[in-house]
Amino acid sequence: FMMNADGSRQERWTFDGGREPSYSWNSGLLAFGKMQPISPWELSIYVRPIKGGNEQRVTKPEDWNYWVPSISPDGSFIAAASSHVNVNSEILIIDLAGNVVSQITNQNPARSWRPSWSPDGQSLAYASNRGVGENRSDIWVRNLKSGKELRLTNGDARTSDPVWSPDGRYLAYISDRDGNKDVWLMEANGRKPINLTRSPEDEEYPSWSHDGSWLAFTRKVPNQQIFLMRADGSQVRNLTQNSIEDFQSVWVP
Repeated sequence: FMMNADGSRQERWTFDGGREPSYSWNSGLLAFGKMQPISPWELSIYVRPIKGGNEQRVTKPEDWNYWVPSISPDGSFIAAASSHVNVNSEILIIDLAGNVVSQITNQNPARSWRPSWSPDGQSLAYASNRGVGENRSDIWVRNLKSGKELRLTNGDARTSDPVWSPDGRYLAYISDRDGNKDVWLMEANGRKPINLTRSPEDEEYPSWSHDGSWLAFTRKVPNQQIFLMRADGSQVRNLTQNSIEDFQSVWVP
């Protein structure tokens, strides 16, 4: 679905499935996944121009085991979690023809998921339970040129869903460090983490506005709905009040 930033004009955009959208402002392409009959959690990846044009399938028909696609800032590549390599999820980068061009993680039996490109396209942030067990996870950042990795969180919580601010200075993310899943903010080097929401309800999927002043996110009240707040956690607004689940929003022009 598409809607205005105030929640008005909610219009259906796909008619045969679609979830986990990711938008490239430079290319105008929206990447998203479509559920496959084999498993509702494993997807084929598609792209479509946001302003007209037809969707294009990126992954090959036999490669349906992807999820959470993240399109690069220039629209040339897609990072995604996949069980294409082993039974646990690793982060892969594929081109728009569906070819694997790089394997970012190789951490079996640990799992990695939710990749997010830095605005300059030079780094990927992602979540992983490497070294912390099944019930914990951390945010890691990998420099794609040097291969150097930096662990940004300390393994004391379930931490996931990293997304870079448009200026590259901050990462918004989800953590249950204070008991339930809240939207947090930290500097891109992992310093000065702050809980923005402190809500009794669980939240997921933060998403930055293009100017960096707002964050959209999903809150369970009790089903999932789209909320909006200032990047400092103020002016929280409920954008959707539907009987169905609304989740995983991204900003588009």
